[in-house]
Amino acid sequence: MEQKAPDSADVVVVGGGMIGLGLAAALGGAGLRCVVIDRQDPATATAAAFDGRVSAIAYATWRLLETIGVWDHLGAAEPILDIRVSDRDSHLFLHYDHRDIGTAPFGYMVENRIIRQALLARLAALDSVRLLAPAEVAEVRRAAGGA
Repeated sequence: MEQKAPDSADVVVVGGGMIGLGLAAALGGAGLRCVVIDRQDPATATAAAFDGRVSAIAYATWRLLETIGVWDHLGAAEPILDIRVSDRDSHLFLHYDHRDIGTAPFGYMVENRIIRQALLARLAALDSVRLLAPAEVAEVRRAAGGA
């Protein structure tokens, strides 16, 4: 099924990975009209079998995701409360406990597909963002007023 792009947008994001979707969520939440174009079908990219990787979401990134309205859509995030740093078989190690610096965790561990689901849910809630996927950019024409 062919998807028709809108006649105009403030920003076109080519690539619907976590960074592209996050950028669109931030810009769309700020009121800019955005179009995200991605080759990957979102249903494939959010399927359990697609990507078994997880990401460590640092405190600053957590604050960013919260600010742009994505964190509310994340349900399965595990807090990072302790970090142990060691070198192979050494009996020496460093231990960091989140309680040494406050009550907030160092960050969170989240499956990448869950992050994608949350990003897509946020975009779906924004009237200013349109996702075209699966789709590809066929041509870019530049002019004095934009592209």
